[in-house]
Amino acid sequence: MCTSSRERGRLLRLALVLFSAWALLLAAPARAQSADDGNVALACSPDQYEPDNTPGQAVPVIPNNAPTSHTFNPPGDTDYVRFQAVAGATYVFSTSGLSSGADTVLTLWDQDGATRLLHNDDDPIPGRGLASRIEWIAPASGTYFISVHEFAGNNDCRGYQLSLRMALPERTYVPDTLKNAPAPTATPDGSVCVPARVTSVAVETHPKAVAVGPGRAYVGLYNSASLAVVDTTSNTLLRTVAGAGTGANGIALSGDYVYLAHRDSASVSVFRAADPNSRQLTLTVGILPFGLAALPDRVFVANFGGDSVTVIDSATNTILRTVPVGAQPALAAAGGARGWITALSGGGVQVIDRDGRLVRTVTTGGQPFGIGYNSLRGRLYVSHWSDNTLWAIDAASGLRLNFVTLPDKPFAVAVNPTTGHVFVILAKQNRMLVLREDTLSQIADLPLENQGGDDGGQSVVVYENRVYVADYAAGNLTIFQDAGCTP
Repeated sequence: MCTSSRERGRLLRLALVLFSAWALLLAAPARAQSADDGNVALACSPDQYEPDNTPGQAVPVIPNNAPTSHTFNPPGDTDYVRFQAVAGATYVFSTSGLSSGADTVLTLWDQDGATRLLHNDDDPIPGRGLASRIEWIAPASGTYFISVHEFAGNNDCRGYQLSLRMALPERTYVPDTLKNAPAPTATPDGSVCVPARVTSVAVETHPKAVAVGPGRAYVGLYNSASLAVVDTTSNTLLRTVAGAGTGANGIALSGDYVYLAHRDSASVSVFRAADPNSRQLTLTVGILPFGLAALPDRVFVANFGGDSVTVIDSATNTILRTVPVGAQPALAAAGGARGWITALSGGGVQVIDRDGRLVRTVTTGGQPFGIGYNSLRGRLYVSHWSDNTLWAIDAASGLRLNFVTLPDKPFAVAVNPTTGHVFVILAKQNRMLVLREDTLSQIADLPLENQGGDDGGQSVVVYENRVYVADYAAGNLTIFQDAGCTP
């Protein structure tokens, strides 16, 4: 049968239409229909915090840190976080940065994870749209929970950011304005409870530093330049993973990765934080990288021999900038969207912003070494080798608030914002002093395993009311419990 050219063209166009319809049908399962407006939305992967759909899966958050980004996915998604509250403190939970069509609902849950305390759909502050906000004063210290879900159940990759802010009731600090005022000494204070030793975990030779996250502690081993991974539930060594440098010094956990500084090869090994902790890549930094500290998406590397600080973007594992600072930057802390780094010979605390810029220098005493930062109160605690003192400093103003003379050369410093305890390592005496944050009076003098003198005492970390100390000469990670204590 013959057909005209016009007829053949009509049949060709019909075939093309049928083929297009068939292709759309094949693609349909990969697309999701939104519940409220009938628009078609592309499927996406769950965010980095999943699974976090129950109180038992809640991800820990620290107040006054950068907001965390989440998406509503998979279907039925509710996101949970947990936080350590301090009795009498004011907390503000809020969502922001909502993607198009998103409508968040916030719920605050009691310590049992089942009793609802407060609930908010739309922020009462005018102009905040469909974002949510809860303001609450904690009646008692402990672990509480926040959940976020989408009002209409539209779990189709709509995103939001979650923030947690905290303000403690102000205690009275008396700034020291007298230049020749005699230094108080750390004397025992029996009015508060004493942290208790839990256990020591053997982690091989010469652990230099420790970082802690959910269920895991990561320890840098100097001699083997490797990473030891400890299960903090069973307190057992899981494995040791080789690094790609010489010597291991500072260590930090940021986002999904662990960063281990190799002091003698000017590099940082990057490992996955999740098991099996495989090494992903190696980054080149400055000379003699020493102390590390991290925000959720930034890592600050103190290059002791290079008089500089390298800032790493942990979301992309790229180096943002290496900035010159005071001589011999040593140990580091992070918080308040800043890195805080002591300069042993240059003096002062070097303050580095998220973009890797030196924004200012906080005045300290001579030879500052250890540093701890309390993001809840905006306080720095700095140890000094020149006169064996510990200073409490207001981070915003740089004003010295208090100071105390310690019985020996102080090394690493850490602070527990929940209990108001400051921990200071006296490495040459194998001791850890516990001080009250507000008065710097001594609460306890805890014996440590062999630190190795000047080679040790470089790492003490607080995580969820536990204190972790790297025992350099003993080859152990020692763990103390600080929960239940009140300042």
